[in-house]
Amino acid sequence: MTDTHPEALRLAAALELDPMPVGWDMEAAAELRRLHEVNMALIDACQIVTRTYDKLRPGHSNSGMEPLEISIIRAAIAKATGEQL
Repeated sequence: MTDTHPEALRLAAALELDPMPVGWDMEAAAELRRLHEVNMALIDACQIVTRTYDKLRPGHSNSGMEPLEISIIRAAIAKATGEQL
């Protein structure tokens, strides 16, 4: 991701630093960290798919001739990372 400290991790840290945490604070922080990890793994997998496609079909990614599925994956990566297509 382009952000060096994602919002999910910032919020998790804030929950953990609460001077008077309640039971759900630590659970919420752990879940935010878990979801961040899952999100990063999904982004990595999507990037592998698009890089593989680009190697197998050079020149098609900018020609408008790529499959709809690849376009959807690229859009998901851009949305997750805040990058421009």
